[in-house]
Amino acid sequence: MKRFLLLLIFNILVLGAYAQQPDSTGTENPKKEKEKVAQTGSRDRIVVEVGFDNWNQADGKVTDVKWFSRSYGFYFMYDIILKKSRFSVAPGLGFGISNVFTSRGLVEDTVGTTFQNFSTAYGVAEDDVKKHKLVTSFIDLPVELRYRAKPNKHNKSFKLAVGFKAGVLFDSHTKLKYTTANDKPRVEKVKNYVDLQRFRYGPTFRIGYGAFNVFGFYNIGTVFKESGPSGIHSYTVGISINGL
Repeated sequence: MKRFLLLLIFNILVLGAYAQQPDSTGTENPKKEKEKVAQTGSRDRIVVEVGFDNWNQADGKVTDVKWFSRSYGFYFMYDIILKKSRFSVAPGLGFGISNVFTSRGLVEDTVGTTFQNFSTAYGVAEDDVKKHKLVTSFIDLPVELRYRAKPNKHNKSFKLAVGFKAGVLFDSHTKLKYTTANDKPRVEKVKNYVDLQRFRYGPTFRIGYGAFNVFGFYNIGTVFKESGPSGIHSYTVGISINGL
């Protein structure tokens, strides 16, 4: 009986030692490799976004935002893995620029900010206007909860992220491009509209494979203060490229 027990203990020790050895390919056993699965691969630290901007025009006062309104974003995200899982939290810092093209001029006076026809707003004939846009630039603080199906596969994994972004306005201006009566091109800029909200904030969403993703952002806050056009919220849908 003692001899049987000694043989049994010996076999257990041998099998345990064998289980700790690398396999024939020189890697650790699958269990150890699985534990390290979330420690390798892309952390998506650099995020570059190109999106289409629009406004939620709930009050019906603004109906002339151009479909080609666009935005750009550049962010650095610090990926924090949650206990060697496929989930991580990624706070970040960056900036975003929005270009909203409209078919009416933005006018700010003592009463407030309103959209008016170009002939009234700038004294320019409607047919002479080439383009008019409102440009806003924000410093943003995004944070994401991320999921990667295969975190150890560099840029070869399904990715999903939900989060929140808050930003502060640091620059704004309108740009009007038109031709004069003698067909000469002219550009006019008006900077720093005081009726614009200083902050934007709202949920974000990102889904994709590898380095390429589709993203979305909805601004819970309004674009303008109460002295400007009311009830207007901005949103963005576009693509992003993630790396590093």
